Amino acid sequence: MAPSNTGISSGYDLNNDGRTVTEYPPPPPTRPDGSPGEQTAEGRAYGDDSFGFGTFPGQCAMGLLVRPGIKIERGEIRTFQEFLWKDMPGAALPENPETGEGWYTEEELEVFRLSSKSHWDVPVRVPGRGTVHLLASHPTPPTFDGEEDRNGRRNHDEIRFWGDYINGEPYIYDDGGGRGGLEDGESFVILGDLNADPDEGDSFGNPIEIFLFANERVNGDFVPTARKPDPNLDPDDTATFELRVDYVLPSTDLALNGGEVFGHTALFGGESPGDHFPVYTDLEVPKENPGKGPHEPRSRP
Repeated sequence: MAPSNTGISSGYDLNNDGRTVTEYPPPPPTRPDGSPGEQTAEGRAYGDDSFGFGTFPGQCAMGLLVRPGIKIERGEIRTFQEFLWKDMPGAALPENPETGEGWYTEEELEVFRLSSKSHWDVPVRVPGRGTVHLLASHPTPPTFDGEEDRNGRRNHDEIRFWGDYINGEPYIYDDGGGRGGLEDGESFVILGDLNADPDEGDSFGNPIEIFLFANERVNGDFVPTARKPDPNLDPDDTATFELRVDYVLPSTDLALNGGEVFGHTALFGGESPGDHFPVYTDLEVPKENPGKGPHEPRSRP
């Protein structure tokens, strides 16, 4: 676990509704089945003005599970929770469709973070093999906004971040002040609900295709599908809302022995326990991985 931007007050009116909501209401009680209670208008107003949507701090955050025997290289973990959106060259920042001016003020851009949750680089060492960088994130859905498409544009750049990171772009800085991305030859797996489908949906600019599938370091050719697909879904859909949005994308040096979208509703008697399905791939890590070691922390400019 590491900190998330979800439900963390920005102190600004980020949705431009004329008010700045900095205090969250008590979360509604859970339903009888244990699921979260219905969101309230007050909770949504707080979430819209937070760095990442959450009706209270930590809601919709991230977790990474690594099975025993695979060592997390804790001293080399990099997080990018505080990376500012404006610091991405050519950022797809939204504009007010009525005025043509930036949706966010200069003051807001000085604090506005790119990650709606966070971006994590968690290196793990496989016994007898090498190190693999688990690149985990959960970009915002490209919806729940207006004509300015602020969430769609943010989703685009949250996905673009990983394309730039695996290309070693020097503009990137982590929460410890370290600069740059991955080194050549380092193995990785991009993991998470990226909230974008390469073929359909509401994505801005098809970031999955442009920044990940088209990247020569990413194996985007293999498409996990459901063994028993739901008749109302495509075999590669990973969510009940009929889109492929969840990914396990390995670097091309990892041998790929198969994978699957698990749990289409046919396996649960016609009723799914959630709106997303687990996705897995079976990967083989090379015995030698000539990475160049951890990034030395540097002072942030």
